[in-house]
Amino acid sequence: MTSNASDASLADQVANVAVLQHGRTSLIDAVLQSIRERAHDLLRSEEQLIDELEVDRDMDHKLDFGKLVPAPIYRLLPELLSEVFKHAVRDLEYNCPWIIYVVRILCNVCATWRNVARATPFLWTSIDLEYFKHGDNRLLPLQLDLSGCLPLEVFTSARRGNSPVPCLTPFFAELSDSDAAHIGCIRIVDDGFFLSRLAARHLDGLRVADIRVVDEYFPHALNLLTHAPALRDLSVTLNYDCKFFDVSEGFPIPQFPVFPCLTRLFLCFYTHFPISAFIETLSKYAPSLCEIRTEASINADWEETRPTAICDMPAMRTAVLDMYTHKLLVYISAPVLESVTLWVDRFCDSDPTDSLLDLLTRSRPPLRTFSLMDPLLGNADTLERCLERMDGLRELRVTHIGYGETSSLRLAAMLRRLICEEDKEAVLPELRAFSLDFRDANASALNSEVKPLVSLVRRSRRVPRVCVGRAVVALEEFHSNVDMS
Repeated sequence: MTSNASDASLADQVANVAVLQHGRTSLIDAVLQSIRERAHDLLRSEEQLIDELEVDRDMDHKLDFGKLVPAPIYRLLPELLSEVFKHAVRDLEYNCPWIIYVVRILCNVCATWRNVARATPFLWTSIDLEYFKHGDNRLLPLQLDLSGCLPLEVFTSARRGNSPVPCLTPFFAELSDSDAAHIGCIRIVDDGFFLSRLAARHLDGLRVADIRVVDEYFPHALNLLTHAPALRDLSVTLNYDCKFFDVSEGFPIPQFPVFPCLTRLFLCFYTHFPISAFIETLSKYAPSLCEIRTEASINADWEETRPTAICDMPAMRTAVLDMYTHKLLVYISAPVLESVTLWVDRFCDSDPTDSLLDLLTRSRPPLRTFSLMDPLLGNADTLERCLERMDGLRELRVTHIGYGETSSLRLAAMLRRLICEEDKEAVLPELRAFSLDFRDANASALNSEVKPLVSLVRRSRRVPRVCVGRAVVALEEFHSNVDMS
């Protein structure tokens, strides 16, 4: 009995020893695994640290080398650095005035840059009057001095509310005669009343002027340009309400000074005036005017008044007419007109080709380029008759401004007339470039009607040919966004 008890006790002790040994072994294994993981982490951290130290050593080496070798921009001669500065300011956006960039950036980098910038007159020629809050700004005389004798550009980027542009009036009033003579370009916007108060200085060097009259009409709003005999390019924008004006004695249009050298005129007016109201103004510039561009509302609020005599424009070569202003072609003769662009909207109540046909019938100008942006609705006869009177035309650009139409008889008729056939007299025998584009998102509806005709036009003019004894040149340039697949 005692023997059996002793054996059981011994067995229990052996079992306990085995359990203790197993537990100690598991604990040792866990500790060893933890040590191994920690050692692995330390080795990985050591490798990362070595890599970072290597990068730092490389960077230190490059920095030490860089200290010994001047940066490329510092190795440039002052003359080349000056050219770099010129390109930098030319690439600035319109709403970032040069003077701010020059003063706050170029002149603040180092003494070398500042000296080069001060010695580059071109950098100081752009004068933004918005930048000068008051006429006593000390930077203005410095800028005028550093600009040397180069032509100055004076402009205001915007007008805030109903307040006059700061410094506009004192600037022109206090400007010296020599500085006024150096102004080559003026771009300003303000109320007609405030513009009329600007001093009429002798702007002998002025070549370009862009005046925007807003909010209020005043007859002397262009008074600033009275003494600008060398003006070549004039843009005038009229944007004021005139519904309640009595136009029986004339429309509220500012008085345009005489510019004997004017070659380009841009008229932008949202006053709904008829284009005939500007004929008297155009007649002042007729001898020298080479290009006229207009931008207007969709339709006029007043009837057109045909002038008693046709205005002869002997130098006119380019006309870009917007909306109803195409009627200008009815009132002028342009014997050397080479390029015409007509742009109308579907809501425009007149056909621009009617006006063009009138001019072509009277003047027979040697047109070389014709661009038509039009819904191409209505009768095709007038457009075809225009094409028949453009024997010397070399470039035809047609843009269909559609509004979901599924058919355009006028467009189809025009394309058929452009197809060259041996037994039919061809139109536009000198045509070398032709493009047809659609501005309508739903223009695919017209593809079935237009696609075969466009293809025929292109194929029939691919090579030079003779149609009814008339030589037709090959089409060298063709473009269309019509799906030809």
